[in-house]
Amino acid sequence: MPKQSKDPKRQAADFARYSGLAFEMMAIIGLGTWGAVWLDDYLGSNTPWFTITVAPLSVVASLYLIIKDLNRKK
Repeated sequence: MPKQSKDPKRQAADFARYSGLAFEMMAIIGLGTWGAVWLDDYLGSNTPWFTITVAPLSVVASLYLIIKDLNRKK
């Protein structure tokens, strides 16, 4: 069976949607980690507890939001 070609407008909309999700994920992880590093530096802690906890939590939060958005009806 030959593959059905998608509508070019639909392809552009899908590309915009998924690239937007990627930037959202980078922003959540980047800002969360940057904020945790800044807070550890500001408080002068010897062990970077905020970075250790917030960096993985920001990854989990971004994955949750991405999965939630992908499962949403179009």
